Amino acid sequence: MASSPDPFDFSDYSRPETDSGTRREPDSADFTRFSGAFDQDPGNHRGFAPSEFAQSGLSPQYSSSGPGPFGSDVGPATVRAVTPPVVWLSAAGFVAVVGVVIALCSFASGTSAVVAWTLSGIVAIGVLAAFTARDTRARASAFYSQPVWIPWVVRAVLVISCAGVLISAWNIADWIGRL
Repeated sequence: MASSPDPFDFSDYSRPETDSGTRREPDSADFTRFSGAFDQDPGNHRGFAPSEFAQSGLSPQYSSSGPGPFGSDVGPATVRAVTPPVVWLSAAGFVAVVGVVIALCSFASGTSAVVAWTLSGIVAIGVLAAFTARDTRARASAFYSQPVWIPWVVRAVLVISCAGVLISAWNIADWIGRL
């Protein structure tokens, strides 16, 4: 009975014996040997010849102070935390407060009530929307740091803005009712 070939016999893929005098056929490939250029070191996989390292001052391992693999300076990276755009939030709060003050002072004048309604509603909410868009863009950063008080200030600006809109809407309705 004939035995089946061993599935774990990889002797066909081993290095050729040099002392036995047997040579492989020229059309068969030997994947165990280095097939790079003649002036390259087999351990050098970056494509530099050993003589190029000496000429350029590079070492095979790149240091953090020397040039990188593409000629750029590689150095320690500075990391800074990205914070919310507080300027936009404070501007929205300021506009909302100004709208409430004008709404409280405009009991007799309809035009100032319309100005207060515009400031408290359209302008304050628009600036708050700009803050939210910029804050969302900042949150996409890997190092985002938000203070604990930011959500509370956003809620306060919304409440002040709603109060200004309601007061000025009451003043506008009272003014139109007296015409």
